[in-house]
Amino acid sequence: MKGKTAEDKFKNGHNCSQAVFCSFCEEFGCDEKTALSIATGFGGGFGRQGLICGCLSGAAMVIGMKFGSESKGNPEVRNRTYDRIKEFSEIFEQKFGEINCADIIKLRLDKPEDRQTADDKNIFALKCSAIVRETAVMLSDFLD
Repeated sequence: MKGKTAEDKFKNGHNCSQAVFCSFCEEFGCDEKTALSIATGFGGGFGRQGLICGCLSGAAMVIGMKFGSESKGNPEVRNRTYDRIKEFSEIFEQKFGEINCADIIKLRLDKPEDRQTADDKNIFALKCSAIVRETAVMLSDFLD
């Protein structure tokens, strides 16, 4: 269910991070408008820089919403949250071989010529939508 929801959001114009994050926001009491705004900058590997995949960033935000602390001074909760994010990152890397956007899609989206190549080769529809879907499925399983 979460996988299809995330993939549909991605196919309907949201970036990868928004699609993953917003697929879970309702169950954690975060309205979609706020979630979309928060997740915007993480697409394309942190503002199209090719760094951490936006799907993984979206997943980290969801993990933070489930396990994170709402107050300062709680290192136990913070450390457990970090551990869970690390664990999910390892699952993600096992599945996709990398955690950085540029390494996964073999393009740097901050370069206009690479964005054009991604469009020409239909990378977003062929590769990224599947990663969005699978990340949401893996995250749903991980959270259970």
